[in-house]
Amino acid sequence: MSLSELAIIATIRTQDDLIEAMRTAKEVRNLSFPTIDELGGFTRGHVERVIGPRREKGMSPFMMQMLLSIMAMKLVLVPDPEQEEKVREHWEGRNTSNVRLEKGRVSKALLDRCRPLIMEEIIQGLTAAAAAARESLKPVKSRAPARRLSPPRLVHEQPVVPAREIAGHAHLRVIQEKRGHSFG
Repeated sequence: MSLSELAIIATIRTQDDLIEAMRTAKEVRNLSFPTIDELGGFTRGHVERVIGPRREKGMSPFMMQMLLSIMAMKLVLVPDPEQEEKVREHWEGRNTSNVRLEKGRVSKALLDRCRPLIMEEIIQGLTAAAAAARESLKPVKSRAPARRLSPPRLVHEQPVVPAREIAGHAHLRVIQEKRGHSFG
């Protein structure tokens, strides 16, 4: 259906025009406020407070979207030649040096399609990194025989005290030989 085949219900230029258009759409669809409340999941009387004659509440973008959906309506923007004549002389061209030619965002749908491929690539990278880590942890086999270190030996720093007078072993110190050096 083309734009010329659509019936124009209202011309909207202000918030008041939008509210009046919603009331007109409600009448065109022959819907009551309680029916719209129920279909939209709103509390009883909410829609009437938004688009009713008293207009106790403002219309949020969510409410506008819900009302358009419930009443099967949509908004179409078209140029307004009369208004264009009035404001055209005040229009300034925008500074194109700051205009981004590429879109910096990726759509959620595209991410959903690519997620399995991305995850597979991440898993392959992690698997390769884990294999490299395991390989680096393997002991290096050298041709030289391994040299055993002698076990640590206890050295007395204080004179020997009879066993019944020993309260602890604080007087003993552990000394381990360094490679290539021997004590005593």
